[in-house]
Amino acid sequence: MQRYFGQVFEGRAILGEGDAFHLAKVMRCQIGTEIEVVSDGHVYLVRAEKIKPLFLKVIGTKNETRELPNDVVLVMAPLKGDKINLVLQKATELGVNEIVLLLTSRTIVRFNHKDIIAKLTRFKAILKEAAEQSQRTHIPTISYVDSISKLNSLTAKHKFVAYEQQSGPTGGFNKLIKQIKKRERVAVVIGPEGGFAGEEVDELKNLGFIPVSLGQRILRAETASIYALSVIANFLEN
Repeated sequence: MQRYFGQVFEGRAILGEGDAFHLAKVMRCQIGTEIEVVSDGHVYLVRAEKIKPLFLKVIGTKNETRELPNDVVLVMAPLKGDKINLVLQKATELGVNEIVLLLTSRTIVRFNHKDIIAKLTRFKAILKEAAEQSQRTHIPTISYVDSISKLNSLTAKHKFVAYEQQSGPTGGFNKLIKQIKKRERVAVVIGPEGGFAGEEVDELKNLGFIPVSLGQRILRAETASIYALSVIANFLEN
């Protein structure tokens, strides 16, 4: 069943302008069509009572959650082209709650102050669409920081940084993940295409991040993000 994020008020669901257009024109909504609307983390079953103007009546609720039992934060350097779109989409599907874009010394993609708002707006749309597709009840948040030092405000019980110089078996990473308990916040940092500079890893270590290996092969940045989140999500759900 098609799912949208919106607002529920006095027995009716209200969608944003873009979603209302998509439902009416792309999905060819008719009177009697039923969809799901997520509002404040709750899932509502609604029925189209009118098309012009669109009127969606709440007819029930669904008691479900597809969220991970722990908050998971992905910190990543912005990537070129469609690579960042891919990671944002897959990170959402894998249950991440928060994404922080981090500027590092080797980051290829750099945003100027004029670009940031427009870029984040576009990224939020990708996250929303991925959350709807994966039937989630929350849309991940996204922000941008221009230095590692600004990660000092990031709170998490378990903090990891993937570091290629830590290459080797993933046993250490798996062992650390097994220490995570329910509802404990987890953060993982993935570097840019060129990797972290040594002093940046030292700075992250000083902030409490533990360097970990993601295996004996050197992974592309987008692969590393998806792999690390997959390992974490698999453990938390099982």
